[in-house]
Amino acid sequence: MLAKAERIAPMKKSTFRRNVLAALAVGFCILMFGHQAMAAEVSLESAMDPTTGFSESTITAAQGRINLGSGGAGDADAAYDIATGTTFYGSVIDLFPNQPNEAAFTVGSVSFDDAGLSGVGVELAPITAIDLSGLWADGSATTDISDVGLDLWFGPMTDLSFGALDAADQLTFTDGVLTSIDLSIVAGLSTYDQGFNFLQWGGVFSVSGSALSLAIADTQMYDTGMFGSMPSMLESNLAGTVSSVGSYELSTVPEPSTALITVVGLLGFAFAQRRFARR
Repeated sequence: MLAKAERIAPMKKSTFRRNVLAALAVGFCILMFGHQAMAAEVSLESAMDPTTGFSESTITAAQGRINLGSGGAGDADAAYDIATGTTFYGSVIDLFPNQPNEAAFTVGSVSFDDAGLSGVGVELAPITAIDLSGLWADGSATTDISDVGLDLWFGPMTDLSFGALDAADQLTFTDGVLTSIDLSIVAGLSTYDQGFNFLQWGGVFSVSGSALSLAIADTQMYDTGMFGSMPSMLESNLAGTVSSVGSYELSTVPEPSTALITVVGLLGFAFAQRRFARR
């Protein structure tokens, strides 16, 4: 009889150990996978100033603004002669094609890791990635700035480019509400002149607080071919307000204490099982 009891006791202890290990494993998974799921995105959708846009001083001597043209689909809002206000060679270039509101820019989004944010007080979160595919995309006629429109104005193979983030690019939250976006990355518009030379006018894409801008004010020597090289001054003063600042709130996520409570509960269950098995 004693031998039988001795055999049963180790079995009960083994089951108890398994239950404890299972509880700890579940808690570990909650903590690990919960942390990995904290990546979040903030939209950069913006209400743009309709009086802003692009201009080039010499080669085309033309400008494009969001509020030029009728505002309807396929309207001419770019390549207006700066001096006369007429369209460049009578062309129709829809540079800002968004409908029904050309000043409503999609822009894109920024990503951040909200795992360490509590939603209490003022907290900073580094921006880990940026997506500007809504602002411009190669070959697209439907992004905020039409690549097809840029090609018609400045020539084939005209592109916009954007640089990388750095450690200073971050989001500010106050009691869980987004109160500021602060980022600044290199931006540029590039094309080829008549001598097939690659040209790039440099500038900055930035968001400060809620103020978004694509600012370019640069001069490059442009080979016109027949008339030689001339200085080409390109400007962009595109500006708007990011809608998510003041309205975006951190998602409610399980805190570490939630996982702790779960582990304690499972451990309690394991102890209760062992106690019941002794009876």
